Amino acid sequence: MAAAQSPWRWLLAGVVAGGSTAAVIAQGGWPWANHDRIGDFRSRLSPEHTTTVLGAIGGERGVALRRAKFIGYHLTNQGDNDPTTIELRRFWQRVETRTHGQLNMTVLTRDADLAGADNEALLGTAVGRFDAVTANGPIFSNVIPKVAPILTLLFAYDSSREGLALVSDPTFGKVLEESGKPFNLVFLPGATLNSGMRVMTSGDVPTITKAEELQGFRLRIPPSTDLEQQLMALGVQPTLTPVSRLMSVLKRGKADGQENPPSFIASFGIHRVNNRLIVTNHLWSAFLTAINSTTWNAWPKAWQDIVRSELKTLQTRQWAAQEQLNTQLIEQAPQRFGMEVIRPNLMAVNRNPSFRAARERVVDRLDERLKPLARRVIDGDFAAR
Repeated sequence: MAAAQSPWRWLLAGVVAGGSTAAVIAQGGWPWANHDRIGDFRSRLSPEHTTTVLGAIGGERGVALRRAKFIGYHLTNQGDNDPTTIELRRFWQRVETRTHGQLNMTVLTRDADLAGADNEALLGTAVGRFDAVTANGPIFSNVIPKVAPILTLLFAYDSSREGLALVSDPTFGKVLEESGKPFNLVFLPGATLNSGMRVMTSGDVPTITKAEELQGFRLRIPPSTDLEQQLMALGVQPTLTPVSRLMSVLKRGKADGQENPPSFIASFGIHRVNNRLIVTNHLWSAFLTAINSTTWNAWPKAWQDIVRSELKTLQTRQWAAQEQLNTQLIEQAPQRFGMEVIRPNLMAVNRNPSFRAARERVVDRLDERLKPLARRVIDGDFAAR
């Protein structure tokens, strides 16, 4: 179905004049779409008025948008200088070049300052307010609970290489793609990106040097009940908040620390409130990427093929850049951020029967096809790949 036929689009999407969402700019119509033009919820712009609005946009940006037949927006919670943002922008630039400027996608950082952060970005993409989203895996666990929780298995992943082996598995890709259909999402397994092994941060006290010290630690985590239940089995007191409230929680003393990949320290300025970096490596973190299905189906097959053909380059470059950045930030933390680096001994975690049972319950809730993959992650079978 062409994008202009979607009632969600008529209700929730604005045109370029609104400056907030996707718009198909129909300049005379195309063979793969009907001739209706998307307007905002008040009206539909005529070709004349569409031209007028586009003509008001100056500079190179105006030239690019007037050349485009589709103008869309891709959300990420990362900042301008993070590898994910950089490589997503390069990816869409390559796509734009190969479609001769007809497909124009803009990457919006920090989830466009949406109060609900990744979760609201996912909602906005599902209903057509935005066209694509790249968000941390754990936030999907409450939306696609038979798939995404495989990305929340604590103290199971040995490295991001093991994560790459998982998301490159055809079974994972097939199940992920199927899971998006009820939510009007087309997941692109090849655009599953690397956020890296997660670490914790804290102030002077309390901190963590061994498994027993997890007991009673107040830890800010993303909104994921699967993470919450596993951590509670270790005696941690989780505080679930969107990433947009991360710094507020730490500044107000509502949590003793937080957990994220090392790159978040620089992106969010975590070192300004926490002075200890605890290399727990408790979870590998992925970015999942999904495109609104109405958007995807509005594109001709030639565009879809171009997008798919560029995914490998996107994934390879982003993966390497993110891994290098995370390693550098840990090494540079004392000098660059004034943070003490602690490498705790957490071997006892996997001997904790309550924790193992909680993690097993996460596996039990997965799609039957993913359960063998989850057990391979836990057993370390993917690590050698």
